[in-house]
Amino acid sequence: MQNMELNNEEERRHYAQRIRKQKEALENLLEIASQHRRLFNSDILRQLHEREEECQRLCRKLEKNEFEIAIVGLEKAGKSTFANALMKNKILPDADERCTYTSTCIRYGQDKARVKFFTQSEFDQKLRDKLHAMGIENVGQYSIATLTRGEYQRLYGKLSAREQAAYENYENKDVENILENREGLLNRFLDQEDKVFQGEQLQSDEFRQYIVSKGVAIAVKEVSIESSRMEKMQNAIIYDVPGFDSPTKMHAEQTEERMKKADVIILIASAEKPNFTAPSLDMFNKVVDEDNVELSEKLFVFGNRADAANTLRKNIETLKEEVQKYKLLRDVHIGDRLLIGSAKAHLQKLGQEKGDFCIRKLEEEECKKILVYGDGIDHVYEKLVEYNASDRFRILKRKVNENDQEIQKIFEQLRTEYGKSEYSIGDAKRLMARNNEICSRSRQKLIEGLEKLRSSVRDKYRSDALLSKKMQEAIDLLFGDGRYTITEDEIAIAKRKIDGIGTTYVEKVEEYIRQDKFYAIYQEFSDTVLKIAREDHKQYFDQIIELFEDALEISPSGADYDKLKAQIIEYVQVYKKREEPDDSYQALIERFVRDLVEILIRRPYGMEARLNRFLDDVSSFSGLVMFYDSGSNMVNYKRASMAVAPKDQPQLYALLFHEYKDALRVSKSVLDYIGSISKEICNSAPALQLIYGIIKKNPVVAIDAIRQALTKQDFKMYKEDRDIVKELIPKLRTVFNDIPLEQKNGRPVDMGEYDFTNKDSFIAQYKRHFGDIGELRSYDDVMADYKEDLEILKDFLLSASIPAISIEKPFIAKEVKAIDGLIKCIRSDNYSEFITQNFELLCKESVVEFERLQSEKLVNKEVVRQIESVLNTMAAAG
Repeated sequence: MQNMELNNEEERRHYAQRIRKQKEALENLLEIASQHRRLFNSDILRQLHEREEECQRLCRKLEKNEFEIAIVGLEKAGKSTFANALMKNKILPDADERCTYTSTCIRYGQDKARVKFFTQSEFDQKLRDKLHAMGIENVGQYSIATLTRGEYQRLYGKLSAREQAAYENYENKDVENILENREGLLNRFLDQEDKVFQGEQLQSDEFRQYIVSKGVAIAVKEVSIESSRMEKMQNAIIYDVPGFDSPTKMHAEQTEERMKKADVIILIASAEKPNFTAPSLDMFNKVVDEDNVELSEKLFVFGNRADAANTLRKNIETLKEEVQKYKLLRDVHIGDRLLIGSAKAHLQKLGQEKGDFCIRKLEEEECKKILVYGDGIDHVYEKLVEYNASDRFRILKRKVNENDQEIQKIFEQLRTEYGKSEYSIGDAKRLMARNNEICSRSRQKLIEGLEKLRSSVRDKYRSDALLSKKMQEAIDLLFGDGRYTITEDEIAIAKRKIDGIGTTYVEKVEEYIRQDKFYAIYQEFSDTVLKIAREDHKQYFDQIIELFEDALEISPSGADYDKLKAQIIEYVQVYKKREEPDDSYQALIERFVRDLVEILIRRPYGMEARLNRFLDDVSSFSGLVMFYDSGSNMVNYKRASMAVAPKDQPQLYALLFHEYKDALRVSKSVLDYIGSISKEICNSAPALQLIYGIIKKNPVVAIDAIRQALTKQDFKMYKEDRDIVKELIPKLRTVFNDIPLEQKNGRPVDMGEYDFTNKDSFIAQYKRHFGDIGELRSYDDVMADYKEDLEILKDFLLSASIPAISIEKPFIAKEVKAIDGLIKCIRSDNYSEFITQNFELLCKESVVEFERLQSEKLVNKEVVRQIESVLNTMAAAG
């Protein structure tokens, strides 16, 4: 209020300065909070905003001396008339039949008013709040646009009788009022722009309906009025709120909320008929305001309508009794806060109200004796000035101090939570424990997995000869598509490259072609074998990598999967290569394949070059034939072959003589047949020597000769195998002696006498066997002989070279050695170092969280320092 004198203006300025510093500090704190949202949780932010709002409120009170007055009372007690009198301007409706439905705010300004409406969403929420308060479920589905009166009555009817009694006069009436006026609310008021009234419009019925019309006022969020006649009350804000006994709960809530925010409350009672019966008056002793002050501590009671009292003195006493009964005022305040007068008389005196009856009534002698201050309005004004300067200022000072303490509490909360910025040993220990746990768990799982894998390798490749089978399948493919045969086109190309005529010319062409075939066949066979081994090695490499991934619980979908896999591969490759070295396999191929391919492919058939190549490496060829294995189920063919000297092995001579190209098949057939008579035959060296001798002597007719001479029927009488073998040997000897000789160039040749161990004799036998083959050879002979060599090579590779290479043995050795090395490494500290080095990738979230926490602690320390600086600045104003 302008010109209100304060007892200590300097003290007020001091507190105003303090609250400005608090406000500035809070603005700085909120700025810090906007930069470090992590530190300021929702609760702290809420507290800071509450303190900021409190600072703004206190600033208005102290700097502008803003003074909020709430005028309350029973309905039709003359609240609005009193408000009009206090502000010396008849603006608010005050007819006896009217009552206030909207909380109205009046302040100094240019005679105008602004009506602000609820939005539909705000109003829907108010409706739902009321439904929820009554215990109605699923209120979110209801709105003013969708809830019908019929549906509401059905919902309300479901409530118990006790609940209906509790809500009948409050929430229920509020909802019914809303639904009764729904069409008007939706079509005319909700979501509408603010309405502004000026000058004489303030006296219009249209304006007044927003305050007093039941069906309209519920849509009004706020009515704000400015009056130019409040020049003596420029810092005052007057609130005229609905009465206590309004049946609308919304009004009661508005009234209580406004009283809590007001600096002073003026309760309008009736000096004409003093009777306090409203139970709502209890709130004056039960409710405290924002300054922790009971409402009764800032209450003034004005006994209005003194002009209409017939027994004024008695009525005043009754008012005192009522005030004491309801403990509205403390005894010490009865004399200076229970005020009596007539608001209407004051308005008549100002010319704002017609007539002078009230004035004349108060001027009667008896009234003048009782009403020392006349109509009492100016006296109320003086008391308000006095209260604002003393009691209210003490409350404001206390609030400034309390606000300071609350800000300090918030800071202390932040200091307690974030002030410790030292490196956290606990966090580091937890990280180390996680590292050790991963290392221990994965180590155990890896060792178990690798040991199982090692056993699996041994069992799988020892029992099934998987790689050898793959090699056999590959050979069938290589030799089955005709890629290695000699074609007429190849002969034509060779002719163009070689000059010459006659037999020498044919020989050179053949040598040229065979040399190309030799390199092609040997290289493809080598590549095929190495590819087979590599593929299986790679499979186990991949399985080992998968074991690591499983043990370390990493997934291809992980962000760092590629990096981790690269680290695992690097670690594994120290012991286990993705592609194992080929040296051991290449050595075996060189030993058991190269010489074979060279003699059969590179050296022409029947030529001296082939014989010389055979004699140069006869021990290698003899050793190779010892590995011959037909895979017969009837007898142990390999053991049978090893029981016979190499010089007597017919299949070995197939390298030189095509007559023996079927020696392997014939040998197998003979052994299978005799084995069907007695399996013991494989244990009899004499019998085996005779069998191979028969085949060597004439491989073409050997099987038929034996079958004719030996039948199963001949041996049925013998129960023991040894007796059968004993009987077999003489019969085999007879077959050997009687078997016809092989015919060669029109003359019989006893090939059974061929013996490469007698070199000179064997050379002579070889030359006699072929004669002058070179002089008679044609290109058809070249192709035919080469075709025979190719078939013999295939048989040797399948039945001798592959068993000799026995690729499973070096494969198992390589895998087992690699796995053993890995297991040893995993058991050592080397694996622990591997886990530690890659821990950031394995537990990225944990590491990032650890680093984040450490970084946060440093940030926290800096933020706490900034807050301390802000508060030190604030404290300097104290």
